Amino acid sequence: MKLSKLLSTCNIKFKISSLYDFNIKGITYDSRKMKEKFIFTAYEGANFDGHLFIKNFNIFKDFAVISKSEIKVNNYLKRFNKRITIIETKQPIKLANEIASLIYPNKINEKIAVTGTNGKTSVSDFVRQLWTIYGFNSASLGTLGINSKIKRNQSSLTTMDGIDFHKTLNKLYNNGCEKIITEASSIGIDRWRLFPVKFQKLAFTNLSRDHIDYHKTFKNYKNSKLKLFKYFNFSDTLAIINSDDIYSRFFYEECKKHKIKVLDYGLSAKFLKIQDIIFKSTYAIIKIVLNQRKMVIKLNTICKFDIFNKFCALLLVKDFKIKKEDFKNLNKLIMPHGRFDKIYDKEFKIYIDYAHTPDALKNIFQSLERVKKNCLIALIGCGGERDSGKRNLMTKVALQYCDKVILADDNPRNEEPKKIRRDMVTGIDRKNLNRIYDIGDRKTAINFGIN
Repeated sequence: MKLSKLLSTCNIKFKISSLYDFNIKGITYDSRKMKEKFIFTAYEGANFDGHLFIKNFNIFKDFAVISKSEIKVNNYLKRFNKRITIIETKQPIKLANEIASLIYPNKINEKIAVTGTNGKTSVSDFVRQLWTIYGFNSASLGTLGINSKIKRNQSSLTTMDGIDFHKTLNKLYNNGCEKIITEASSIGIDRWRLFPVKFQKLAFTNLSRDHIDYHKTFKNYKNSKLKLFKYFNFSDTLAIINSDDIYSRFFYEECKKHKIKVLDYGLSAKFLKIQDIIFKSTYAIIKIVLNQRKMVIKLNTICKFDIFNKFCALLLVKDFKIKKEDFKNLNKLIMPHGRFDKIYDKEFKIYIDYAHTPDALKNIFQSLERVKKNCLIALIGCGGERDSGKRNLMTKVALQYCDKVILADDNPRNEEPKKIRRDMVTGIDRKNLNRIYDIGDRKTAINFGIN
């Protein structure tokens, strides 16, 4: 498609400096992926300014640049003796993603996005598994990467960048994919990585402290989640909401503003109301009222949060059409890797969980308390260059439920690991410090915990 025709279909406002038309072959944010007849999106990121790499494009005959500043682009093009199209816009990422959706189109029948502090990965993977059970070619996208019938790979981002997102949807559609679900992180939503896709269904799992290093305040964090329900919906989009979360009212209100129908689940829900949960040694008996019909469900789980995640997933797949027999399929689901993942069960049990917030740790430890016989040992860590205010909160939660707590390094990035571990014990009294083992090296810490 010619550049002029491509741009004529875009809704994001822009202006063009010297249009030199050529057939567009691709678009990228990454200078290392730049090719002939591509559009390069130059913007200032957290670590690099994309404009710095424009000087490397002298080898290309035809290309275009998207930027907030035509002047800034021209400063890096002084040595170029070529015709270059500069596309100036106040919203370079949104424009680039809109263009990507046109270069890499798809007609996937159903698209779902799920947001929340915890549970996104589990809900997404459960939805994909359920779709498979019901015979659909489907995929989930998120922390575990792209998981589909034809492809499985890892990702460094919970919500992949916009251009990669549209490329991925295009490839999945060309391979027969009918349905996709993606995790929508607060940062991904805030940076418009999902733009301009609109979703047939949206889900909210829960909200607790996370990503304060990026959002600065909890209010900003919450509002970024709400944007998913404000900007990424159709007129007939359906929302699935955890009624029991203390912040659910904000999501109900947002849905009401945009006339989004809601199906909720939880102890205080109207559609799928949980009346009682009775935990046994390896399973749970759950009394529910589904759309005013009383039922008793048996689930092979010892976790309240797992019940909520599976109910959310089933509602996303079956919505108003859900029947009692559909709940039987929940016992066919396999826990995603790293999510309450039992990897050893002989003389003692070992679980791995990706919990990285105080609330997520609390949910894990409360569940393990039900099955522990003697003691519960936690091995935890905190990432570097991320919300330092939650570090000692993680340790305090672990001390509340566990007999011993081992501190291990967890991706310190460019921060001093010892400093992170010191933050984790800030404000801990002497008595509880005696239950903490500050080890650092992860392999050593794991061996210590097992021994």
